[in-house]
Amino acid sequence: MKRVLLLCVSLCATFAARAVVMDEVRSAPEPVTFGASEDFSVITTYTPQVASAWATLVSIAAYDGEGNVIGGVGSDVLRIQQMAGSADLLLYGNISNHTAAQGATGTIAVAAGGDPLRVTITKAGGTLSIYATGATGPVLSFAIDTALFAGAQSYKVSWGAFGGGEAQPAPGDIGDVGTVDDVLSDEEIADVSDPNNPVMPEPTALALLALGVAGVALRRRV
Repeated sequence: MKRVLLLCVSLCATFAARAVVMDEVRSAPEPVTFGASEDFSVITTYTPQVASAWATLVSIAAYDGEGNVIGGVGSDVLRIQQMAGSADLLLYGNISNHTAAQGATGTIAVAAGGDPLRVTITKAGGTLSIYATGATGPVLSFAIDTALFAGAQSYKVSWGAFGGGEAQPAPGDIGDVGTVDDVLSDEEIADVSDPNNPVMPEPTALALLALGVAGVALRRRV
């Protein structure tokens, strides 16, 4: 797998935005599954609205080798939610039976109906970190509870659902979602946290030539 950071400069128009190029970009996100030993990054563009009831923006559930959610539908490695009457995003880690047992919690304060924001999740080894537009450094960083999620063979990332598929859609607009089979660097996280910077799928060489794009591509293979 590879990750590409591309600084694009159009030959026919002024285009100064810095684009982080993902392995995949989805406009209508379906769940994405990663192996338990894999590092990864997930970027979600979201325009929040006030929730009328508890709602979930994104969650990560652990699965065993037979495709079962470890701990059942009330358990998640990570859950980012909104509570009734608020647009703020509440972050919960190591959830068992709807309870964040390890106290891994954080909040992303947002304005309802305001500008889109980016929420970036990275998994590096056994640590999850969550970043957001306007925040310096991670809003929350914690170790995955290996006792609570013992036997995990994969992690499924879901939007608008928790516990691996229990629907609880967030009221705002989910824009493009990008995924990378790697951990973004601090510079890349800073770039992608700005909603003005596009998140796009990796282009082919022919596509770049057709677009008349000149740039510098930094590639790293894992």
